Amino acid sequence: MPCSISISRISTVALIALISLGAGIGLAACGHETRQTAAQKSQTTADELRATLSQTVKDPVRLQQMLSVSDQLARDLKAGMVELELLLAEQDRLNRAYATTPAALDEIWIRIQATRQTYRTRLLHARSTLAQLATDDEWKQIIDHDHPVLGN
Repeated sequence: MPCSISISRISTVALIALISLGAGIGLAACGHETRQTAAQKSQTTADELRATLSQTVKDPVRLQQMLSVSDQLARDLKAGMVELELLLAEQDRLNRAYATTPAALDEIWIRIQATRQTYRTRLLHARSTLAQLATDDEWKQIIDHDHPVLGN
């Protein structure tokens, strides 16, 4: 019996050591990863869309109009992310607070949904405007680049 207790203790200590080692290796590996923030992803998407438009649309007047729409969309999406992050942080704060009323949670949920809808509407408007400014062939090339902001 004493043998099984010492083996059990050794096994537990070994298991804890392995978990700690694995967690340390995992954290070290994660420290070397470069993950984009939502703002960086948004900027990358905006830059890619701008480059695609510049390569695809040869008419300088329409290109400038489309770049203007694209730039406004990038600003809108960035502002929307900031606003949504603040609202989600407020929702988290309310969720953690013991005395939060159901009405307060309902109100923040309504604000979050309204913000999402506002920026979704702006996105759809920008997409529609870009499609109207592009020729059929240009639009096919733009969409073929699989820009997530345009719905592909």
